[in-house]
Amino acid sequence: MQESTKKDFSFKSLFVPLTPVKVAHYLVIIGFLVFGNMLFNSFVADDITLILTNPTIHSLSNFSTLLFQIQPHAGGQGLFTGSYYIPLTLISFSSLYTFFGDTPFFFHFFQLLLHIANAILLFSIFTSFFSKRIALFLSLLFLVHPINQESVAYIANLQEVLFLFWGLLALFYYQKFRKDHISWKTITIVSAFIFLSLLAKVTGVLFIPLILLLVFISHKKHFFYFLIGFGITLGVYFLLKSSAQQVLFAVEPSSITQANLATRLLNIPAIIFYYIGTFFFPKTLITHQDWLITSVTVTSFYIPLLLDLIFFACLGVLGIISSRVSKKTFSTFLFFSLWFVLGLLLHAQIIPLDFTVADRWFYFPIVGLLGVIAVAIQMFKINPKVFVVVGLIIVVILSIRTIVRNANWRNGYSLYTHDLVFAQDNVYLNGLLGNEYMNMRKYDEALLYFNKVATIKPLQERNWINIGASYYSKGDLKSAEKYFKKASEVGRLQTKYDRLGLLYITEGRLKEARMVYQTAVKEYPMYQRAQLYLAYCEYKLGNKEKALELATKAYQTAPSNESQYVLTQITNGQEIKIQ
Repeated sequence: MQESTKKDFSFKSLFVPLTPVKVAHYLVIIGFLVFGNMLFNSFVADDITLILTNPTIHSLSNFSTLLFQIQPHAGGQGLFTGSYYIPLTLISFSSLYTFFGDTPFFFHFFQLLLHIANAILLFSIFTSFFSKRIALFLSLLFLVHPINQESVAYIANLQEVLFLFWGLLALFYYQKFRKDHISWKTITIVSAFIFLSLLAKVTGVLFIPLILLLVFISHKKHFFYFLIGFGITLGVYFLLKSSAQQVLFAVEPSSITQANLATRLLNIPAIIFYYIGTFFFPKTLITHQDWLITSVTVTSFYIPLLLDLIFFACLGVLGIISSRVSKKTFSTFLFFSLWFVLGLLLHAQIIPLDFTVADRWFYFPIVGLLGVIAVAIQMFKINPKVFVVVGLIIVVILSIRTIVRNANWRNGYSLYTHDLVFAQDNVYLNGLLGNEYMNMRKYDEALLYFNKVATIKPLQERNWINIGASYYSKGDLKSAEKYFKKASEVGRLQTKYDRLGLLYITEGRLKEARMVYQTAVKEYPMYQRAQLYLAYCEYKLGNKEKALELATKAYQTAPSNESQYVLTQITNGQEIKIQ
């Protein structure tokens, strides 16, 4: 009897009292259990272009370049616009690459640690509003939810977990000291964390109205001082961004980015329904979603609109009930509702984004929705035993779904073949799977998928390049030249010139290659690879002085091993081996 009591007490002591240190340990353990099978996944999709083949990332000596570099975003009508100023994310990539090379494990490990840290911070923040039991449940949901899986598994989207980390840290710091005397030190530190969040991703700006709302509720007299602090933060941020240079990559515009405002507004009900539906029922998860609703139908517009209205009507009713419970409860509801709505609206395509929807874009709004759900749980006072049992079942089910999804992301081939089952006409997935077959040297299989893209989206220039590259790899240079030229005729990607010029170099047609790269450099003055190929052509044609000038400019554009190699070989009069 004594032994049984001792065991019961020992088990109970694991959870009572529920201290932050215990919760941190539980979240770390559960985080690694759920995402452990993700750690050994390969680089996929944008991981390759952003990290593996991006020489600027490969050395921290390019720190200043990374700090003043705008990543491209495919704007409407295929234009390149500088929307992605993410220097802290790029510097993080560069740091990981410098110390660990091109091993994906360490990138995944770092991203998972940040995700777990976010869950721990959320527990501390939630305890300011709810009971520890509810706060733990919410943190676990955030940690294991399948809609967050892409934010953790997709290395190229490190900015999602990184900007949230610094934003949560700002909120945590404010919550920790809000009961004490608010000083300029507090305001400065909170503003500094917001600044780092902005440097990771501009979405970090959403933390400013959230913190200002809390300040207005609890410390009205300090509201103006926080405005000053955040104003300076935004001023410095935009000063840095305005000094940054846009770097051009081969970025294809998606269907939604090419749509006009009226068409994008038509898609909003379906977009909102997607996020809410996936949160409550994450059965089908697909990456690179590129669908577009162009006409009003019952299934594509009215049904999603009706369900959205019902959902927000329920939120409205919950808000009315919370206002009758207490002022504090209503303030909490208002805070998390604002969090949810701000995050949702930013990704509702009012401002066009890369894809129609993306699970990773719910990484911020999910926190607000969890907070709103917690308000309902706390108000209706669910039986503690029922809450624990049901909560445990939900967490286990969601964890299993996330583990399964991790397996889909094992490598590019497994991810694209899985997701294409649910999105057979997705041009991005078809193109990416074609690239996987290219890497496996299965060129005929690759052409099947590239040709499918050509029938769906005949003006996609990257796809014509891929078709040409397939024929080039098969040794059919005549067909390769035909499709490389086709790409240059229909497109405005900088890489459209690379393969055509390289083909001419391979065939010894150096003067034709020089003309191609002269056109490329004229159209894309900052494109380093075209500068290097042009330098090579001039060097081989006997124009060493011109070649040296071009190689020097290429190195100054972005110091890298490749540009340094070409410059050194020309300077020393040695042979250049190109790839």
